[in-house]
Amino acid sequence: MRRHQIVFLLGVVLLAGTCLSGCTQQQNTELSPFIGTWIGTYAWAGNFTHTVPANITFRTDGTYHASIPLIRDDGTWTVDGVILTKTMNGSTPVEYTFLFSQNDTNLLLTSSSLLEQWNLAKLASGPY
Repeated sequence: MRRHQIVFLLGVVLLAGTCLSGCTQQQNTELSPFIGTWIGTYAWAGNFTHTVPANITFRTDGTYHASIPLIRDDGTWTVDGVILTKTMNGSTPVEYTFLFSQNDTNLLLTSSSLLEQWNLAKLASGPY
């Protein structure tokens, strides 16, 4: 192989490595506001005036644990743009649009498919 071909291939490898680490960093940055424990209310069936207490913990490994009266919900979660997808173990994924307060201490999750809404305040940001 000629020297200029080796230099070119080395450049491609370095560029690819930079993109991959940047993509990972971007993904972690996109997820970081969610990480932690959130408490608040849960409403369903489009009746957002009738609420029950709720809490949810989003972990860095892509899992979550949620609790509302009589229901414990564990599964995985991902974020893509303005959509958070929550998949309860053994269930169909549910997509939520989300809205943070300016300082990321309040979170509103709304699902049009299930007509449900989570209105949450951040309780803790610890290492999850």
